[in-house]
Parts: sequence; structure tokens; C-alpha cells
Amino acid sequence: MGPITRFLVRSFGGRHFPDPGERKAAYGLLGGYVSIVVNTLLAVVKLVIGLAAGSIGVIADAAHTFSDSLTSVVLVVSSYFARQPADEEHPFGHGRAELIGTIVIAVLLGVAGLEFGRAGVERLLSPSPVTASWWVVAALISTIAVKEWMSRFSSALAAASGSTSLEADSWHHRSDAISTGLVVIGVVAAGYGWPQVDALAGIGVALFLIWVAFTVASSAIHPLVGQAPSFEEVTQVKDIAREVAGVRGVHDVVIHQYGDVRFVSLHVETSDSLSSADLHSITHEVERRVGKGRHGSVCVHPDPVNDSHPAYAAVEALIRSLVAGDESLDSFHDLRIVGWGEEINVVIDLKAKPSVLEPDEAVRRVEKGLKEVYPKAALIVELEPPYSY
Repeated sequence: MGPITRFLVRSFGGRHFPDPGERKAAYGLLGGYVSIVVNTLLAVVKLVIGLAAGSIGVIADAAHTFSDSLTSVVLVVSSYFARQPADEEHPFGHGRAELIGTIVIAVLLGVAGLEFGRAGVERLLSPSPVTASWWVVAALISTIAVKEWMSRFSSALAAASGSTSLEADSWHHRSDAISTGLVVIGVVAAGYGWPQVDALAGIGVALFLIWVAFTVASSAIHPLVGQAPSFEEVTQVKDIAREVAGVRGVHDVVIHQYGDVRFVSLHVETSDSLSSADLHSITHEVERRVGKGRHGSVCVHPDPVNDSHPAYAAVEALIRSLVAGDESLDSFHDLRIVGWGEEINVVIDLKAKPSVLEPDEAVRRVEKGLKEVYPKAALIVELEPPYSY
């Protein structure tokens, strides 16, 4: 953080938010308040310049900057609601309000982009003279410097709090700086007798706004509708669980998130010779280690595996070969064998590859392969849901 950013954070009580969710919401409020004030002043300055110069590009850019103030209002409102504690109707808190606010920001950006594009096309078809005084260019360049500072300010707050809406707001400020740069090019070109360039600059601003709107919306929609956890996070959870003594395997990892609150559930394979007290100790230790550093809760289910059964090694080798030879299957786990002799009961969970549309066919192929070797065996073959890893 720069000195001005640190001063604003300290003035806003930034050192008094140890909770990640509360800090994210508080920083969102700070970023929103500063953005509203600065963007409103810049919008007025750009509008005066645009009217004086008769530049559609500058006027469009002024509207863009004013839309930043409106979107910052959305940022403040969403941060306010995200900061509210959990209640009876929302036991997981209100963290997703931040994502909703981000989508609203994206919609406003997209609408503004379409409107500016329409105005730019009209000006391109019917060019009007643009007065390109040097004071106009100098004033616009100074606003670029202010917007770049705003972008870095929001980015610093986002890095300190992990706020996606602040990161989107940072992009928003930078897009304004870039669009103003395009407008400067258009104004200078118009002053040398190419007024069409001003219209093209307005269209360029519009296209850039639409692109930013799509990018910002995507960043919020995916987690809102249930984005899959990253491969790195799932791998980290499994690695941590395997480090606990007594854990032989890890599967069925499910991770879902409500704003800043994360919930993790997983299954761990253990020996079937352990007592219930030992199983409780193992699962409790896994919950403690996986939950460390995560704002939320962890639930661990033990799966006792009887790998000491005389038929276990042969059945496991057979299933391994069946899964490896099937392009639809990714892995298997939780193998349990009950009974003795030829009339054994085989229980197995299969994991299909994400791209497979009809995994039930793969289940039937595994059942057929097992029956060919163990015709009298009773089979319970289950398919894991696509949201477990």
C-alpha cells in the first residue's frame, strides 16, 4: 500500500477488522466511498471539457466516469449487506451480496457501453467538428493519472481483503483510464482534421466497456452459481488429510462457499480394526488440520476398509484393471468385502471422468467384469456425484 492508501485505511479503522469477512466488507465500503467522491468530481470535469470541445468521445468518457460513481454506490450497498452477520433466515451469512453487487456493476457497464456505441456510430455517420485545444488534452491526461491511482488504490484494498468486487472496481478504474487515453487520441486527431477518429474513439470506449462488463460478470457469476473448487485447493485438502496417522486414503472431497465462508467435507479411509474412539480421534484431527486457516467448517466421514480380507487383494486388482481399461472412469475407492468364499459381497464407489455424459454405462461394465470372475458375488457399485473429488 502507498502512503495515501495506508492513511485512508488507518482513518477508516482498517486495523480493527481481524475477521476476514468483516475486513472485506469494510474495505469495500472504504473503496466505494472514495470512488464515489473522486469519480463524481472527474465526471464533472470531463463533461465540461467535452461540452466545450464538442467531443462525443469526451462526453461518452464523462458518462463512463459518472457510471463509475453509480457502480461504486452498488459496491457500497453490497459491501454493507455482506457485512451483516448471519441470522435465522441466512445462517451462512450475507457474503454473496458482494457477488450480486458485482453483477449489477457489470450490467450497468454493459448498458453504458451499448449506449456509447450507438452514439459513436451516429457521430461516425454524421461527423461534427471538434475543438482540440491543448488545455483539453492536458486536462484529460491529468484525469488519466487520477484514475490510475484509483485503480491501484482499489487493487491494494482487494489484495489486503481478498474482495472480488474491489478487484473488479480496480479494473473498472483502469478501464476508464484506458478509455480516456483513446479519447485523447481521438480529440488530437480531430483537431488535425480527422473528426471521424473522435467517433471511433467513442466506439472504442464502448467496446472496451462491454468487454470489461463481460469479464466482471463472469468473475461473479461462476462462484454465485456454484463454481468448482480449484485443483490446487482439492489437492491441498487431500494432502493435509493424508498426513494424519491412520488415514489410508482420501476421497469425496466437496468444497462449497458462501461469500467468505467455506465448507469442506471429505471421506477418509481407515482400517476396520480401529475402535470408534480411534476413528473419532482421526477424523477430529483431520478436521482440525484441514480447517486451519479456512473461514468455515470441515466435516470428515470415516470409511473403514477391511484390506485384511483374504480376497481383498485379488478383487482390488481386478477392479483396478477394469477401471484403467474404461475411458469413462477416473478412479475407484472405498472397497469393502463382506462374507467368505465365492458368495462374497463387494461394495465399491466409482468416480467417472467429468466429461462423461452417461457414466451409468461404465458402472454396468464394471459390474459385468466382476460377475465374470465372481459370478456368485453380490455387488453394490455406486457412482460418485460430479461435485465430489
